[in-house]
Amino acid sequence: MEEVVRHALEGGCIVYPTTTQPALGCLPEPTCLDRLYRLKRRPSNMPVSIGVASLSQAEELVEVPSGVRSLLAGFPKGSLTVVLRAHEALDSRLGGDRVAVRVVAHPSAKRLLE
Repeated sequence: MEEVVRHALEGGCIVYPTTTQPALGCLPEPTCLDRLYRLKRRPSNMPVSIGVASLSQAEELVEVPSGVRSLLAGFPKGSLTVVLRAHEALDSRLGGDRVAVRVVAHPSAKRLLE
């Protein structure tokens, strides 16, 4: 796990487990997103979601209205992505002022994101 975290912190892209299929991720920084988009061969006008270990972690980047917690509680953990207003506009590849956020459920992904 330490090697994967180190690689991500150095600007690399990593593969991590989710409850459905593996995900490809990186830090939400421009140069890291450049690499991610190249690897995924994804057009820059198609935003990616941000994975977080908890809604508390998400609150560092986005506003989390009170109803979101009860909404997520009504679905299996890790199965729902919510679009939330960013405190400050982020890179457009992350959605700009509206960001898709998923609270991951896989234990390894949670540890990684913490």
